[in-house]
Amino acid sequence: MKPLVIIGTGLGGYSLAREVRKLDSDRALVLISADDGRYYSKPMLSNAYTSGKTPEAIANADAAAMAKQLNAEVRPWTTVTAVDPAAHTVSTGAQALEYQKLVFALGADPIRIAVSGTAQDRGSRCAAGGDHGRGTDRVRVRQ
Repeated sequence: MKPLVIIGTGLGGYSLAREVRKLDSDRALVLISADDGRYYSKPMLSNAYTSGKTPEAIANADAAAMAKQLNAEVRPWTTVTAVDPAAHTVSTGAQALEYQKLVFALGADPIRIAVSGTAQDRGSRCAAGGDHGRGTDRVRVRQ
């Protein structure tokens, strides 16, 4: 059977994978991550950032540990370059992965409201393991 493919290994992606495993322990499951695939609590990011902790310090598990825990394949540092819904494939460069079902669990970006005097332009984004939004603007959906 073709796998359920989840693009994204944030809270949403890993939570979905856990729920799938509760219902079906044998289903083929592949998670694709543009970053290192570590599992961590996003709410801890701001606390970690301000206290000088490293991404490694707040990670609960790396991609290999998550793959074992979920009985799944986790592909870290993998950029999705195209999705073909008609052919049921996800392309990651030269490779095309067939899927039965596909879920985009890419997370969210904050809505930034322009307010003068807030120093928003001097702020920084932080994410454990890298920029979780990296690559999402390059995904093409073929019709």
